[in-house]
Amino acid sequence: MSLGFGGKCVKYGENENCVLYEYYAYDWNVEKCSNPDRVYDGLIKIEKSAFIEPEIHQKIKRRPSGRKIHATKRIERDVPISEYFTNGKVELVNSSFCGRIRDGHGYVGLRLINEIF
Repeated sequence: MSLGFGGKCVKYGENENCVLYEYYAYDWNVEKCSNPDRVYDGLIKIEKSAFIEPEIHQKIKRRPSGRKIHATKRIERDVPISEYFTNGKVELVNSSFCGRIRDGHGYVGLRLINEIF
């Protein structure tokens, strides 16, 4: 069952310092925010120095059959997104169709930033 709101982002551009994403948002619970044409009018700018690489752990595991295999495990790191907003490493321009706003930012835009990281 859906909550009635969501969005999607695509990579818009990139240079040596930052990556730009454009996104659309919709909220079927609010009439003016339904966005039936899926207009990409929101913008997310992230500096490349803000991206944190995950830790990679590799080890040799023994299978029940006695065979040895290389097992690779990715350990995700916590990203301090709120610090990135205050430092200016992450910028969010709200979509005109975002219905829910938290701390001045559209809720869908914040969720998409979490998915990017």
